[in-house]
Amino acid sequence: MSMPEFPPILVVMALLVKNLVRSAIGREWMAIRDMDVAASVIGIRPVYAKLTAFAVSSFIVGVAGALWAFTYLGTVEPHGFDLNRSFQVLFIIIIGGMSSILGNFLVAAFIVLLPVALSVLFVPVFFVVVRRMLGDKLDESSKEFMERQRDAEAAHRPDRWARRR
Repeated sequence: MSMPEFPPILVVMALLVKNLVRSAIGREWMAIRDMDVAASVIGIRPVYAKLTAFAVSSFIVGVAGALWAFTYLGTVEPHGFDLNRSFQVLFIIIIGGMSSILGNFLVAAFIVLLPVALSVLFVPVFFVVVRRMLGDKLDESSKEFMERQRDAEAAHRPDRWARRR
């Protein structure tokens, strides 16, 4: 799946979820979420509501996982879904709010774009600050390191002009 196909699917899924939450089944889910005993008293079947919520959320998460895997990774492999990614998704849900769709989109954008922005803004600034703080010491130590590195490589390099036996 190429990148131009990703945003329309995202928009369609977001509209589907928004309309689903505002429908009768969405109101049943909210009633079960708030208090399942009271929801069963007013005629909502808790088992049916919980099973449909599980099925629909599994479908949405499956579509999201497939889009993420094939759009960003290009393949599905175990290293793409590590513990860090699980915590990232968990924090997006917790911070964005379990009942807020827009909040989850905003927090996901923030959590994904924050490391990129920090690397673009602060890494060059960090090098400039370190260079100004250390000044000539950095130049001297880097020259010494390069000389030691060159000497070590020369010691391990065989002499080309030596006689071969």
